[in-house]
Amino acid sequence: MSSRGMWTATGTVVSLEPEGFAKRLRVELPTELVPLVVERGSIAIEGVSLTVAATYEDSVEVSLIPETLERTTLGALSPGDRVNVECDVLARYVSRQAGDGAWHVTLKGGKGAMRWPRA
Repeated sequence: MSSRGMWTATGTVVSLEPEGFAKRLRVELPTELVPLVVERGSIAIEGVSLTVAATYEDSVEVSLIPETLERTTLGALSPGDRVNVECDVLARYVSRQAGDGAWHVTLKGGKGAMRWPRA
């Protein structure tokens, strides 16, 4: 995914924790964005395209590798900071084509799983 330079919504930093050589960033998302985010999918935070490491009922986690930490300001974020978030454009197109409310999230062990259509 390449960031299109337009933000979809604003999220809130929940945590930024060391994880080996990287850092793990968790961002709370608006409810309407949660179904558009899947593990190993893409999300842009502050214009930086990242791979989703984990999804939760209300948030997403990404891993910030040393290269990302060196070249961006994401490593300086603190809990409570507001960030611009852009969801994968393909997920938005699919959701739009399916119609409003066609996607829903089923939670298993804190992880999100998408199902379509709504049963």
